[in-house]
Amino acid sequence: MKKIIILFSILLINSMLFSKFGGYSLQIGYHSSIFVGDDIPGKKVESLSGFNLGGGAEFEISRNLSFSQQILFCTKGSRANMIGDIYLYNFFLYLECPALLSITVPIFPQIQLLAGPAFNFKLLALNNDGMLNNVKSLDLTGNLGVRYNLEKFYFELRFSRGLINFLESDADLKNQTLSLNFGMRLK
Repeated sequence: MKKIIILFSILLINSMLFSKFGGYSLQIGYHSSIFVGDDIPGKKVESLSGFNLGGGAEFEISRNLSFSQQILFCTKGSRANMIGDIYLYNFFLYLECPALLSITVPIFPQIQLLAGPAFNFKLLALNNDGMLNNVKSLDLTGNLGVRYNLEKFYFELRFSRGLINFLESDADLKNQTLSLNFGMRLK
């Protein structure tokens, strides 16, 4: 955990020192999340709708390359069909910190391709029965996406997949999210 925080801090400091500040942004988004892996609970798992809300800063490395860091409040989870038509709803609230590299497509300057990790810090984990104590405090995800820019606004489609198990047990269970985001640049 300490190594991840140190690495994240080094990336942040390097991006600030060796790049041109591109501005701040605010973002809100809708997403659909589901659990994936070999140890799915119950008979089947279905997606759960959620949202993200936050902001970030962007740093231009070159004309077609930039680095952005965001801080988002994000809900994730899934609903599992346990018996008959009885569902167990699992709800997680994270402080998500994506570190994304953005590449502008030269022939379509409004389009950016996004890729990078996100560090998700658990704020709350609960289900129908109450608080969950077996969810790790840190979830690491990989992100891929595409952004369409309009002057001060942007639309973004982002896919996120867990890189580590979010449970403290040996179960193979990861978060997977598809997000549709709307953002506004403040600079």
